[in-house]
Amino acid sequence: MNAISRRGAALCVLPLLVLAAGCATEPAPAPSAPASSPSKPAASAAQPAQPAWSPALAAVFEAAQRAAQGRGVEITRTPANELLVRATGDAAFDSGRTTINARFRQFLDSVAEPLARVPGVKVHVVGHTDNVGSNAVNDRISLERATSAKDYLAAKGVAAERISAEGRGEREPVAGNDSAEGRASNRRVELLISQGAR
Repeated sequence: MNAISRRGAALCVLPLLVLAAGCATEPAPAPSAPASSPSKPAASAAQPAQPAWSPALAAVFEAAQRAAQGRGVEITRTPANELLVRATGDAAFDSGRTTINARFRQFLDSVAEPLARVPGVKVHVVGHTDNVGSNAVNDRISLERATSAKDYLAAKGVAAERISAEGRGEREPVAGNDSAEGRASNRRVELLISQGAR
């Protein structure tokens, strides 16, 4: 009788355990519902490139955006999460000259101070030309223009070892060279600003 009553009690408890187990599994989908809606986290996961910048590089970005207003300088972010500063046409150099003009000096003045404050930030300056002239001449001009911007930043306090310069001549056009506007777009200097060694 004792064994039978124990067995009966166990049979009575069994449905309760099954019911409790069923209740325990019911809420499980509820927490997984927000987690399984990764459409919202996925949207923000597609953008961690935005907040991935250090506060120092974000400060450089803000200074560059403010300084670029009305100066023909374009500020963008590359897929590699670098800050790209692009000055085309006469926004940085007067026609036929390889030294930066007053307009671009004012822009670089605004960017140099935050750049100088952050030792981890690197600057790679790249000069480009249109297709007028020989490759040898265009290579030289593009390098001299990049070096001019590099030297100016160094003179403004950005550590020279954190700045590199390169000339790519006419090899990387961003527009067609068959119009004056296209050639002006291709005559440009670009600053690639990153948080670490290139």
